[in-house]
Amino acid sequence: MSVRKDKEKLKPGERNEIMSALGLFTHIGLTMVICIIGCIFIGIFLDNLLDTGSLFMFIFIVLGVASAFWSAYKIIIKSMK
Repeated sequence: MSVRKDKEKLKPGERNEIMSALGLFTHIGLTMVICIIGCIFIGIFLDNLLDTGSLFMFIFIVLGVASAFWSAYKIIIKSMK
């Protein structure tokens, strides 16, 4: 069941723009999540290996967030070209 009426259908180029924007947002989101979670696991692994409490986890959380934003920035700049 469609919410739009016949007169309000998407133009051929609009659907492509919407799907392209959705793909870009998905790419940015997944990249950020993978960077942060990956760094958290590395930090936990090093903490367990070296018996350092939570030191490396906090260090790698900061590195993961920084790398996530840097990767998102590069994706956005690349998509604007």
